[in-house]
Amino acid sequence: MVGAEAARPAAPPLVIAPFLSGEYFCDDAVSNASVLNDDEAATLCAFEGKTAADRVSAVLDALGPKSSPSGKFQLGYTLDVPLLRYFKQINGQWTIDEGLLAGSLELINEVDRPVVVYLSANHFTDSNVSLASQLAANNQNLMWTRDGPLGPQDYFNSPIIAWSLYDQTAPISVMRQQIFNAAIDAICRLPASAQAKIVGVSVLGETHELFPNFAAGPSFNVPSYEATDYSPVAVNGFRVWLMQKYGLIGAINHDLAADFTSFDSINPPSRDIRTELLNTYFDNIDPYAAGVVPTYGWVFDKLGRDIEVFVYLDGAQVGVAQTGLNRTDVTDAQPSIKDPNVGYRLNLDYRNVAYGIHTLEVLVSADGQKPLRLAKQPLAIVDRQQDASPNIPYVDTGAQPMSSDANLSGTLDGPPPLQSLFYNPLADLWLQYRNQAVRSYIEQYARIAAKSCVPKAKVFSHQITPSLDGSWNGDLLAADASKMPDALYNPGTTLYGGAAFGAAFLDMTQRFGWTYYSVSEMHPQVPLTANQYLQMFDMHRLNGAVFVAPYYISMVPARLSGSSGLDKFRIAPDNPLGGSDLYWKSIQTIMQE
Repeated sequence: MVGAEAARPAAPPLVIAPFLSGEYFCDDAVSNASVLNDDEAATLCAFEGKTAADRVSAVLDALGPKSSPSGKFQLGYTLDVPLLRYFKQINGQWTIDEGLLAGSLELINEVDRPVVVYLSANHFTDSNVSLASQLAANNQNLMWTRDGPLGPQDYFNSPIIAWSLYDQTAPISVMRQQIFNAAIDAICRLPASAQAKIVGVSVLGETHELFPNFAAGPSFNVPSYEATDYSPVAVNGFRVWLMQKYGLIGAINHDLAADFTSFDSINPPSRDIRTELLNTYFDNIDPYAAGVVPTYGWVFDKLGRDIEVFVYLDGAQVGVAQTGLNRTDVTDAQPSIKDPNVGYRLNLDYRNVAYGIHTLEVLVSADGQKPLRLAKQPLAIVDRQQDASPNIPYVDTGAQPMSSDANLSGTLDGPPPLQSLFYNPLADLWLQYRNQAVRSYIEQYARIAAKSCVPKAKVFSHQITPSLDGSWNGDLLAADASKMPDALYNPGTTLYGGAAFGAAFLDMTQRFGWTYYSVSEMHPQVPLTANQYLQMFDMHRLNGAVFVAPYYISMVPARLSGSSGLDKFRIAPDNPLGGSDLYWKSIQTIMQE
């Protein structure tokens, strides 16, 4: 075994590429009181043929050298290139400002550091506000809930707009493709020495579907029919997708036990059977209608023992929950709990479980000891006709309550007691279709990169991972399919809270087959020890990460800096929020060793 370890090739160095804010403020923009934001700074500096290279280099030099003495780490930066910025209006027409785009990328040539180029074009829309506002006024450009177009929202004082992922003829889609092509071309026009500094091109940013009040998070309290996209183009696309999948209407009718007259007669599910009148049973949708009910919550042990969580139905074990999931809401509410990786979750597939009122039970074992009962409650699986549900016999597990162990604490957060479950196979198909649409959208931009000078080895997605947060309903975002291996791009993910350093992330990489990936945004959100930070970076270095992007370091001039909802993520030696000061110091230490 020792010989095998010795023969293993050394992992390549991990590039630590912090996200920068204010990286377009050259000295003239800093001193010019009329320059109030990044757009104005980038425009002024590009016009004058200047960049913020000296300022960027100074910030990075204060953090560490380009390579650590150990050879395990390199220190670079992430250059955010918000693509809508590079349109300018001439005679009422929006055209690409090639000079401004080239001026922004000139920073790569002038800063002697590895760089991740983040070509951002997603729902975060705080650049070129006049263009974004004009586009948002056209419903064709927007995702829709069942009630109509989803208008602009606010996220930590930054505007977000639910741009369509389905309508390729919409102005936003046409302009995105034009500017993405232009950005790739501009990268390929950089000198070879500058191109060699690029370790990754991050495509689009977090790409997924949205819902009202997105800032509150994708919890199971959000009705599924408020998730997008119910636009006419998306609905028609669903029908086409079903036709391609089944071929004949008789085939889908047989599969779903339905009686649709044609594919055009099929509407995606958009009503809740508990509170609304349905035209047919296939109208029903809720967080569990696709056939899976997540059993989730959190468990904390003061003694730090190994915890296992078992889920039982009617006294018989049906699965072992995944543990170690991120629950920063728990550490926020209970400061005595320092590690947010206390979440557990089991996705219970109930599609083939008998109709009736069942008994759901969650048991917890510490260090292999006899399991204790965390929760026990009824769960109702109801047939299409909503017939009276029989009581399913329960075999007592004989487990003692978890409260008998004073060192254990925790909850079962979902499903609620006596949750009724109505499986709708059309809801399952609707979820598959939405997931495929998100994946396809990323692919079309990765395909542009594939035809350029940028090799696939440098093309990464930049995707959210709701499965690592124990209380999130990822079905609202429809991002799971985009994390599967893809011929056009390498997986990239954002990791916040315990997901940044917990074992649950490694479980996910094994499940999806990731061996070469990136972390496009990363912040633990809790204070860690120096050794824990090192372990976090080493975990990613040894498991295939090309780069990680700590989020974020601010270079915004002092005259413009102020408090915001993102302050807890600002990595700086003077910011104790979320351990951001310790995060800064950990990078400094790693780069000096």
